[in-house]
Amino acid sequence: MTEPESSELLGGEEDTARPVGCVRYTPPRRDGIAFRRARFHGGLLYTLALALGLVVSQASAEELDIHPLRVNLATTGSLSTGNLAQAQVMGSGQLSQSGERLGYDLLGSVFRMWVRPAPDAPLLPIGDTLALTALPFAYVSERVFVLGTARYEHTQLRQISGRVNGGAAVGYTPIRQADRLLRAALGAQLERTGFASAALAPAWVDDADARLVPRLTLQSNGWLRPKGSRLSGRFVGGVLVNPVLPRDIRAYLDVATDLAIAGPLSARLAVNLLHDTVLPVDVRQTDTRATLGLAWRSPAPQSPAE
Repeated sequence: MTEPESSELLGGEEDTARPVGCVRYTPPRRDGIAFRRARFHGGLLYTLALALGLVVSQASAEELDIHPLRVNLATTGSLSTGNLAQAQVMGSGQLSQSGERLGYDLLGSVFRMWVRPAPDAPLLPIGDTLALTALPFAYVSERVFVLGTARYEHTQLRQISGRVNGGAAVGYTPIRQADRLLRAALGAQLERTGFASAALAPAWVDDADARLVPRLTLQSNGWLRPKGSRLSGRFVGGVLVNPVLPRDIRAYLDVATDLAIAGPLSARLAVNLLHDTVLPVDVRQTDTRATLGLAWRSPAPQSPAE
């Protein structure tokens, strides 16, 4: 169940004092100790989740051997509207292995971004985005599963110097067939976010360069691979609510469609929506990204488990 990486009802207010067509960009402040601490905690959590995935793999070696490791790699370029007028290139990868009961997904993505600060200005490089996710899962029955989540990310665009999420969920799979999947899970996570600026918005949030909050989560994903068709598609989305402060909501939605070109190579069209209610001042809450590029993936296992 992939993650990784939104709601139209949760957008921020327009900055009417800003000239039309212009964007003010403030480079993130990498506060030494806090930034290094977030990086350390993120790397530690991701390493532990990776180790858990490998333990699951070894513990069920006989089962997983009949479902080969799947590799899915993609490279894309994009043009975004919303928080900034920008261009970017992206590389992403996914390693997956699953059997009838146990499995895991390991995901990673890297972005390089450029921004146009004014309509007639050239594109300027503004930094990088990195996301790493580990998702071990186990089916306790044919339809019910338990999901673990560990994620680390940082992004200059949204002025997040480091975010770590970890938790678990219980889910149900109404559709689990060889060529299609649909599942959803309810759970809880603990989230720590380090910000490049301590001045946060909206006004009802206390200013801080780091926040530690609980999250109640709804996650869902699915895919469709019709037999004999060159088209396939997948989606992953989620909503994360702070139960202590319900107005504090994060949400994401990723949708991708592949058109097979030759063998394992395909063209990929993807759309990504992101929403964070709480961000540094002058950073908009909702971003939209569309990408078109190439993808390569190893053959899918001939099994309903995913």
